[in-house]
Amino acid sequence: MLHVSEGISENCVNEDSYGAICVHCNRCGRFNKEDKMLSEKTTATTVNNKDEMQKYLESCKTVESHDETLNQNLQDAKTDLLCAVVECLTKFDVLFAELKTAKEEV
Repeated sequence: MLHVSEGISENCVNEDSYGAICVHCNRCGRFNKEDKMLSEKTTATTVNNKDEMQKYLESCKTVESHDETLNQNLQDAKTDLLCAVVECLTKFDVLFAELKTAKEEV
């Protein structure tokens, strides 16, 4: 079996390469410039470009913001559901009382 390795690119930001062997993560955009992305392992120490790090941090804030919104929406839905259940039970109690009264009158 033959295994061929490539050296890292000049702008490699993947700490798993140990500065020697390309692991084909494409964080540097070497293989596909359009799909160049920062992975979850990207940290301030592995990013050479301050703008890239700023974009990464902004994307993290966006995800956190969406998570907070989803959690609030879920909490609101639970509250609405609980209110609807309480309203139904209250109406059921009223109807049951009316039925009991009507039965006693007969």
